[in-house]
Amino acid sequence: MAAPKDTRGKIVRLRQPVSDADLRLLRVFKAVVDNGGFAASEVALNKSKSAISVDISSLEQRIGIRLCERGRAGFALTPEGETVYGAVCGLFEDLDRFSAQIAATSAELTGKVTLAVIDNLGSIAAEPMIAAIRAFRQRHPMVRLSIQSGSASEVERAVLDRTAQVGVSVLPRPAPELDVRPLFPEEQLLYCGPAHALFALDDAALTPEAIASHPIVSLPMRDPAANPFLTGLMRGAQADNLDCLILVILAGVDLGFLPPHYARRWVEAGELKALRPDLYRLTNTFHLMSLRQAKQAPAARELIAALAQGFAEHPVSEAHGREPAPRWLGRA
Repeated sequence: MAAPKDTRGKIVRLRQPVSDADLRLLRVFKAVVDNGGFAASEVALNKSKSAISVDISSLEQRIGIRLCERGRAGFALTPEGETVYGAVCGLFEDLDRFSAQIAATSAELTGKVTLAVIDNLGSIAAEPMIAAIRAFRQRHPMVRLSIQSGSASEVERAVLDRTAQVGVSVLPRPAPELDVRPLFPEEQLLYCGPAHALFALDDAALTPEAIASHPIVSLPMRDPAANPFLTGLMRGAQADNLDCLILVILAGVDLGFLPPHYARRWVEAGELKALRPDLYRLTNTFHLMSLRQAKQAPAARELIAALAQGFAEHPVSEAHGREPAPRWLGRA
């Protein structure tokens, strides 16, 4: 790692070689910068703001300079922090290249590759995912495949900060750092619960004005193509994933968009109603994503190929939807 200068112009050097603990602190620092501050990094790092602050202070003590300003004025890198951040990005890129080169020297792929997928993907795209995992595991049995799930923002962040090498999710916003390819679209309709004031109304009474007067549950990450459509609707509660979203809709205060295959069990039980499907219909596009870089690690490259093949050979349609809801939600 390049030796940055402190505010007095002296060269500051690590007193010892870079350790695993140093790498952990540097990853925390990079995540804080990438997310724009301590509070904004809590979800990505799964740490409290105070724990993140302790890590940054420890790193500053380790290298002997102040990396950032924090306080009421907000988060900002010092000039020295800018230098260290650039060096940290270069360091992790070098580590990725090293891992790729070592893996490439082996006739049989080894190591670990992590796949991050959006919550409920198994209910939407079970067939192509199963085919892809089977093909990858059979071709590369020595590679440790780790699969984690989360919200769309968590999947994107996992790929950006290299916690995961590959992701499958809705793409929340254009990200120049990511290589993405569309996999399949998912239709969503607007629903209300049985206790909602609109539930008993017929289509003639369900005018856009009537619907717009009620709050709608918002997801923190949704296909950007939906944004113009949502601007005329009143924002209500916020839900992080479909299992949280259905609870809010069933409570009968907020409206919400759901995939029809997910909503089917409650619709058939008379506990959900689609409102004006002729007017309120959205499409989310799911993408395969990886970090844009000159040379992808072989295991990640093979996993991407297996996923692309799985979705090409087993296209997702409405018929592929499985019942995703836990037994304690709605009626059996």
